[in-house]
Amino acid sequence: MSDFGRDEVHYRHFYHLRCHGHPPTRWRHEERSPSDGAVHNPILFEFFWAALPHAVPPLIADHGIMLPQLLDILSLEEL
Repeated sequence: MSDFGRDEVHYRHFYHLRCHGHPPTRWRHEERSPSDGAVHNPILFEFFWAALPHAVPPLIADHGIMLPQLLDILSLEEL
């Protein structure tokens, strides 16, 4: 995370899942135990689905680094 002035290493895992049901369009999640150990009100996150490839908003800190590989895999599966 040196690009953001932090002496940290973030390990990430990327998953591709297929949903055969009808997931909600948007949903919320509260973080009640923050990793910094601070005691405060829960942090509210709001999530939504983004259609590949063009509806994915810009992602920071290399969070979208695996999207090109996923798009390649998906195009191979559709052949």
